[in-house]
Amino acid sequence: MIKGMINTGIFLFVVAAISGVLLAFTQNLTAPIIKENEIIAENNAQKEVLPSDSFSSNIKGEVNGKTIYYRVGFDKDGKVTGAVFKVSPRGFGGLINTMVGINAEGKIINYKILSLSETPGLGSKLTSEKFTNNMKALLTSDSPDVFKVKKDGGNVDAVTAATISSRAFCNGMNEALEYYRNLKENILATKYSVLSQNEGVTK
Repeated sequence: MIKGMINTGIFLFVVAAISGVLLAFTQNLTAPIIKENEIIAENNAQKEVLPSDSFSSNIKGEVNGKTIYYRVGFDKDGKVTGAVFKVSPRGFGGLINTMVGINAEGKIINYKILSLSETPGLGSKLTSEKFTNNMKALLTSDSPDVFKVKKDGGNVDAVTAATISSRAFCNGMNEALEYYRNLKENILATKYSVLSQNEGVTK
């Protein structure tokens, strides 16, 4: 009986070891593909949130002691159109990775949620058509940018039963605005350059 238990233990150890090697091999194989897809998604998102003819490479900045990276957009004449920031506020289920576009006047004109891990049917509704349409109507209105849910005195309709996720989203929008306001002088003085297409936005 003891011999059988030992053999079973050895068998399980070998199976676990083989599984670990295969998992590591699979991760190494897929990691570059995943990274490449993330870069493509980010490059497509920046064009969506800040319509521009070209974008700079990543620019390093510092706001309140925190190092951040952003990109500056340019029109066909090389004039600055604004900047894009990737923010990752923490929601109920994890990070809400969001690309935010801010024009040269310092107003958020669009955003795109790149990924999130919020509760299906609740916080995940941040990507729903209803929430997205409400936000885009708010961004195109003349009302001041008060990115807080309405119960906190703002003008954002929170997702029903997902206040934590909604507040996190608003925190991300405010974070991007804070970055722009602190870096505005540098952003507007940025000289024309072209983004390398294999470069992702570092957070």
